Amino acid sequence: MGVRGVRSSFSICASWAGLCVAAGIVSFLPAHAHGLESIFGQPAEQWIRQLGHEDPAQRTQAALVLGKTGAPALPLLQAALSQGDVYLRRGACEALGQMGPVAAPLMPQLIEALRDKDFGMRCSAAEALGVVAGPPTEAQAVDPAVQALAEALGDRHSTVRQSAAAALGRMGTNAAAALPALVKTAKDERSRVRRSAVEALGRLGPATQDALPALREALRDPDAEVRWFAVRAVGQCGAAAAPLVPDLLPLLADHRADLLLGDYFKGTRWCIARVVAHALGAIRAQPERCIPALVRALEDRDENVRQTAAEALVQFLPEARKAIPDIGRILLEAKEKDRRVSAARALGLFGPAGREAAPLLLQALRDPETAVAQAAASALGRLGLTRAEAVPPLLDALAHGTPQVRREAATALGHLGAVAQQAAPALIALIREQPGRAFAPARAAAVRALAQLECPAATTLPVFQAALEDDDREVRRVSAEQLGRCGAAAAAALPALRKALSDKDDLVRRNVAEALLNLGPAAAPAVAELIKVLDDDRDPLARRHAARALGGLGPQAQSAIPTLEKCAQDRDWTLRQEAADALLRLRGQR
Repeated sequence: MGVRGVRSSFSICASWAGLCVAAGIVSFLPAHAHGLESIFGQPAEQWIRQLGHEDPAQRTQAALVLGKTGAPALPLLQAALSQGDVYLRRGACEALGQMGPVAAPLMPQLIEALRDKDFGMRCSAAEALGVVAGPPTEAQAVDPAVQALAEALGDRHSTVRQSAAAALGRMGTNAAAALPALVKTAKDERSRVRRSAVEALGRLGPATQDALPALREALRDPDAEVRWFAVRAVGQCGAAAAPLVPDLLPLLADHRADLLLGDYFKGTRWCIARVVAHALGAIRAQPERCIPALVRALEDRDENVRQTAAEALVQFLPEARKAIPDIGRILLEAKEKDRRVSAARALGLFGPAGREAAPLLLQALRDPETAVAQAAASALGRLGLTRAEAVPPLLDALAHGTPQVRREAATALGHLGAVAQQAAPALIALIREQPGRAFAPARAAAVRALAQLECPAATTLPVFQAALEDDDREVRRVSAEQLGRCGAAAAAALPALRKALSDKDDLVRRNVAEALLNLGPAAAPAVAELIKVLDDDRDPLARRHAARALGGLGPQAQSAIPTLEKCAQDRDWTLRQEAADALLRLRGQR
């Protein structure tokens, strides 16, 4: 639904001067008129009436619409704030909050609303100020709002106090001046108020460091969510929070407050223990205490805690190398396979700094649990080992492991690059001699690895060409991709590439078209097949690559001109550009 509103002037129509809301709202629109006649296909006056509706859902809808209207709606909302109907005034606050900093001119009215006798109005005003006075609004411009919200932290109603604290948190660094008031509120009798205050303290930027004493106390709060936000705030202080490390360590065993988060944490669940592990990595202090604690956390019952502990250990390198034997004991001796998997992954995260873990990981390749052997193979590929150290055990895993282990072994060999060329025969054997769906991921990994070994084209091209007919689409995709990277050297595979242009998988055709583009003039025999892709393929990228490939052939692709002219009028803008460029090349104009 599009916006049909007319925003040509910034005064309110005189014809609206008698506007009344059915619920008894008196006329409030000033006579210095506005040309805002309709918004989202409805008369603007109807949205204003709806803003005063008793149903919160109706008010919210109107607030969203007026908020999206932006600055032209400010005079309407300013007038609404001065009315006696509390629902209308609350709705106006919500609309201003939807606008954000655009509504900054009405900050004085929102500040005044913080003193309203209706506590719901005070809450709505606080919530709106938190958005309107936040970044990118200049900090100096919001000083009055910060002061007013700091005063509202002493409101007799706990909901208002919570709203004010949350608003200051949304303002971020702009609210730094409210730190003393927030520190006091962090001791509020109501846990939900403390929670919002502590969360706000963590968002003040550098000023948060001055709140560390209060945050230390909050780490011992009886409410789990208060502790959660205190831990996160401490972690955001980085190295400055080093004195609080002893207070954090006991919380590595606290699995409460398992919150679902967005933003930085990408919608995953974070219990207190996981946030502590992350905070320890961010603070990176007192390694003699933190490293053993994080190693113990690798055996935590929560997989997310184990993963975050492993990531935190990396932050303590090179000191964390001392923990490799302890991590190795978990890898080889832990009863639960999940713990062994986490230990292998942790060692892999060390990268080349963890090369001394290679013997432990090589031993883990023989673990009876596929997941453990798979994680060990993957970790070995990250350690930057020499050929003599890594290739023999990886070849053994490639020949005798489960399909998943073979996939990881192939990937690890690929990471070794040219130093692992002796593995080429084993990779080729895997590609050719292990058919079926179960081994498909391993075959695809082997194709990638074979390309990474930098073997002679005479060795790899026949393998890639044959793999274009694999039963698994991912293997065919990877094979076409690798042939494309071979450039003109892949000319011998032209018959197979031409045939693959009719593959039923979109990505295969796309990669084949790109491979033909990279072949250059040698792709001339494939003009007919490229024209077919260009003319009726359902995959837009395949058509674009085909147009580009035909353009690269120049005069050799004259028969493609009618189809290219048709594509130059296609609704796909990028295809039109590719087709036009190809036509110029075919006509010798570029």
